[in-house]
Amino acid sequence: MKNTTVVHLGFVIALALGLGWSMAQGAPIYDSGTASIVHDADLAVGGAPEASVASFAIPPYPPSPLQYPSNVLSKTVDEDTSTSTAEGGIGEVTWPTVFGLAFPGGTGVEQDDTAGLFTASASLLFTFTATWDIDVGGFGPPLWAGAVFPLEGEVGSGGGSVELRVSASFASATHGSLRDPITNPLYSNSTPGPFFIGVSDLVWVVPPKDGLPDGDVVTISGTVEFRAKSGSGGPSSIRIPGGEYAGIPEPCTIVLLALAAPALIRRRRRG
Repeated sequence: MKNTTVVHLGFVIALALGLGWSMAQGAPIYDSGTASIVHDADLAVGGAPEASVASFAIPPYPPSPLQYPSNVLSKTVDEDTSTSTAEGGIGEVTWPTVFGLAFPGGTGVEQDDTAGLFTASASLLFTFTATWDIDVGGFGPPLWAGAVFPLEGEVGSGGGSVELRVSASFASATHGSLRDPITNPLYSNSTPGPFFIGVSDLVWVVPPKDGLPDGDVVTISGTVEFRAKSGSGGPSSIRIPGGEYAGIPEPCTIVLLALAAPALIRRRRRG
């Protein structure tokens, strides 16, 4: 299910597997994971201002400090200057009924190019792979897998745009692919002005009747990229709301919110 609905969350379990209504299951155990981050001020220009964080071990959520603290990249020609600002981090969440990867509030990118020195969007790109072991008792069924992102920001007038691009796969050593990969873009907006929205792509996993057996290994891998293209009349930005280190609710709350997402979308569509 891929759709959009307004949600007011100060956190995000961005990429996750979760239980449906199963009453008996083993606990997932986080094994290992690595990620890298690249901040590019202008995707179209080779040698444009760029900063990166080489491969690092994914820590428990929330990451402290952020793996990529707030940073400004700039380009100056004569007396004109264009900039891109970004910050972000990634962490793993492992609870008895849901596990996955999370990004703290504030993660995102802005581009201010009213001077017209950049050609294309600014980007904050996360590349990751993480694995979990399934403990005795198995996990599920039923199960869902997917992504949930609350987003906020602003699209600059005069040709601005923003995108959230997610390319992620969910695989089990026993069952292989658990769902069709999430494909790009998960969100795109070129309408000038501020926005606050939630986007999601949640589906029941395949095979729905089996669940994950004990001893199984699950891998979540792919990329998450925030893109912002300034307009001639103002900067553009896209980020996860909530500020740095937004709080995480109790495990039961996150599961209810995650499972409620499809119902919220259906109610919006009927209205």
